[in-house]
Amino acid sequence: MPTNLQYGYYVFLGIGDYHQPKFLNANWMATWKLKEWKIFLEHLVYLKANTLMIYLNGHLLPYKSQCYPELIEFNHPNIENEFFSEVLSLAKSQGLNTIIVLSTTGHAANYLDKNPSLSIKPRSNNVNLDQLLLPFPDHLRKTKNLAQSSSAQVGLGILCHNNVKAQEYAINLVKECVNLYPQAQGIAFHPPESIYPCFCEYCCKLFKSNYEKNMLEVSDEIARKFYLESYLDFQKNRLETIIKKSLTKKQLYTFTVPWLFEQSFAKISKYISKDIVIIDWDYNLSTSRINQLCKRLSDYQQHGHRVWFMPTAGFGFDKNQEIQGQVKKVKKQMEIAVDSGVSGIIHFVGPSFLVDLKKTNFYF
Repeated sequence: MPTNLQYGYYVFLGIGDYHQPKFLNANWMATWKLKEWKIFLEHLVYLKANTLMIYLNGHLLPYKSQCYPELIEFNHPNIENEFFSEVLSLAKSQGLNTIIVLSTTGHAANYLDKNPSLSIKPRSNNVNLDQLLLPFPDHLRKTKNLAQSSSAQVGLGILCHNNVKAQEYAINLVKECVNLYPQAQGIAFHPPESIYPCFCEYCCKLFKSNYEKNMLEVSDEIARKFYLESYLDFQKNRLETIIKKSLTKKQLYTFTVPWLFEQSFAKISKYISKDIVIIDWDYNLSTSRINQLCKRLSDYQQHGHRVWFMPTAGFGFDKNQEIQGQVKKVKKQMEIAVDSGVSGIIHFVGPSFLVDLKKTNFYF
């Protein structure tokens, strides 16, 4: 890897965007205490990684939230004895760039259970996820298409970002997290992933104000574009502003939502500050998808943003296919990403760590 490249892993502190599993074993990072995290940090140093991204909130909160105590992940070790501050300090002392990842108006199913009026209001529920979710491999797309009701891509846990109360929720979370964990060197926003645009009264009113048209009469494509643009406007002018005013030295990041970004990035890029690092992700290892990677990453960079790439670190692998062949394809993705000029590669692990890093250093 080039010496100036940021590279490392993206993991979860708690359950994150997963629903509470029936059983958590030692592979689930939500069961880890400080001892396990120290071992994990040692592994990262062994691999000469320099970056660690940690998803902090989600459907539940693995920290002692004063704003939303009803959402606390009470069985998490960090609740019983707060240790995550020390994890961040230790990581920094070992040369790791630490970035906390925050959901904003997405992945909030538990909050929506208590506040259902804040949910997005789709016009229809007719969608084929298998055709739309190209960044996921075939086997994951098919699973999501069969179990749509449990998918964030069709609105599960998605608040309407144009609803004032939903904005308040996202703002409170961001403020609380950055105050609780100022040791983090960066903050990454995780936008909502819904394929459906929202047609609630707040969205219709704003659309009418902006375009002098009835939102209920426009196509899904136009409504989806408005949904994305209005969210990015909220993220830029409210959430980014909070951090930039109080924490001027924090680097900010935002993940792409590929099925929304890829078709219209030239038009929506103006809603993303040029100092924001864009993290594009893709777990689809098909040849046709890999062949599109260079153009996509180059297109993002042409609009003035620094770009990172996030492949799968086994999360998206098909268990029915030979593992080393999939590893080879991930390495191909990485080569293409580096050649395209990205400034970082961060491997998605998620909530369940199933590999011994010292035995899988093929990632770097």
